[in-house]
Amino acid sequence: MSREAHVRFCESLGVQPPGATRLGFLGWGVGLIVWRRRYRDGLIALAGTLALMGLEFGWLIPHVWHAETQAVNARVYGYLGHSFVAIATGLPSHLGPLAARIFANPSYWIFMFGATAGVCLLGEAAVPAALVMFLLNASSTLHQQHTVVSQYQVLLTGWLALATVEAVARWPKWRGRLVLAVALATVVFQAAALSVGVIPLLSTPSPAEAGPIRVATASIPLHTVVWAPDHDAAYLYRFPVFGQDHQAVPGLMVDGLPALWREAGTHQTALLGVEPVSPYFAQVMGKAIRAGYRITYHHGRVFVVSGDRAFAPGLPQSYTLVNEPASNTWVFPSWAFATKVGVVQWQQGVVATGGARRGALVEPIRLWLNAGRYRVGVQLVSKSPPGLTVGDLVWAGTVTHRFPIRSGTATLSDTVVLGRNGWVKLSITANGHGALAVGNITVHRDS
Repeated sequence: MSREAHVRFCESLGVQPPGATRLGFLGWGVGLIVWRRRYRDGLIALAGTLALMGLEFGWLIPHVWHAETQAVNARVYGYLGHSFVAIATGLPSHLGPLAARIFANPSYWIFMFGATAGVCLLGEAAVPAALVMFLLNASSTLHQQHTVVSQYQVLLTGWLALATVEAVARWPKWRGRLVLAVALATVVFQAAALSVGVIPLLSTPSPAEAGPIRVATASIPLHTVVWAPDHDAAYLYRFPVFGQDHQAVPGLMVDGLPALWREAGTHQTALLGVEPVSPYFAQVMGKAIRAGYRITYHHGRVFVVSGDRAFAPGLPQSYTLVNEPASNTWVFPSWAFATKVGVVQWQQGVVATGGARRGALVEPIRLWLNAGRYRVGVQLVSKSPPGLTVGDLVWAGTVTHRFPIRSGTATLSDTVVLGRNGWVKLSITANGHGALAVGNITVHRDS
């Protein structure tokens, strides 16, 4: 294949069809030869698949499909190389990172093979095809490929089902027990998958939140562009133009605010949120407020930020970290996250606590940070005597750090250095020695 075909081949792995389908048939051809001794059929499967892949990646895709998701897929297997030749020749030197990626998600192994009680591994020709598809997903950096409820499991599930049928036919004396084991395991794992992965996506806010959301949406003019997280979208269908922050890259999988403004022909916008929101949604609201937007409704955990000006909402950090903003400076309103000992004072836009309460004002903000130097700024309001330590800025996770908060200071500034990439939890705690109120929280990564 040409260099262009190599690139298209690697890109197609990230979107599976058609690339992953061909790889599955290659594994099936090997299985026909090794397990069934059907040499002619196996060679036909191998030769036909390779010929079709050459046509597909050498001519069809470069001429018809222009790789709209090229920037995304370039990162999916980028740690192994950026062409078929680079991956094949460099694989021995990448066995460590490859094994670490494959074994990084044990639940994926358990769900995919446990759903048949492992019986699928006792099959014949379909087993190599299933293993190829499984390893293709497990070795990807795209977390949707090893998420059980994603579309990436459709092809793999077909091969696993065929391998299970082969296993039952291969062991006639154990057929009844194998079928019973598969049936019981399938029921158990289906129930688990529905409970963990599907039902939460279909859920709507609790009754305590549904009422305020209905009131909030009723107060929004019909011509307004409304943008809200996933679980609140069930209340937005009366609006002609609305968008959902449902953990996908705006502009690639969903439309961002600029596209919605163009479609609606207006910049009149309402951001509907139920705390806690994602850091990305919080960043969008922070930018909106700096552009002149204001809080027009609040009740409990429900709030609406409205305005009529265009602003740059920005994009998430990456395809796999869509809940985080991408810029070097992140500004999060403290009231966008779930409060703990703190109480939101909406007029001032702060989360405050009295002098006698101890603990975190809001739930820790969970962020994935790359290695580097970070500066954190926190807007503070304290009525206690100056110089009194009233709380702490706490880092946990990849880096552990604690910085005291002193009364009489309008802005807290702290710096930490991360030696490696990883998750961190950022929280602000009160020690009960004085009143404390927190406004915006800023995280800046030095270039």
